[in-house]
Amino acid sequence: MEIGSIAQIGSLALAALALLVSVLGSSRKGWEERIGSVAKASEDRTAALARSLSETERRVADIDDRVIKMERDLAHLPDNETAHRMEMAIARLEGRLEVMSERLMPVAAIATRMQDYLMGRGDAS
Repeated sequence: MEIGSIAQIGSLALAALALLVSVLGSSRKGWEERIGSVAKASEDRTAALARSLSETERRVADIDDRVIKMERDLAHLPDNETAHRMEMAIARLEGRLEVMSERLMPVAAIATRMQDYLMGRGDAS
């Protein structure tokens, strides 16, 4: 090979290399910008998710506190068996009150008659 053709090949290779570096450099810059924008969007989304997670954790803690309070309140209430026994006791008390009411009717009548008698006797004096 001649020196002239080697020089032409070398200059052609050097031009191709310069073109490649230029293209890759500008392309790399574009990729860096795209990666940077994706990274920023990812950071923004991560921050939003962190805030959302924090709010969700706070709400879960509030709900947990409410559930604990309700469990404490419900612990004092009677169960089904106790409620049934109370219902039966109230029914027995109602029956006893009816009997007492019937038994007191004659006593009330006696008291009314005695009051009428005494009221009439006071007028006669």
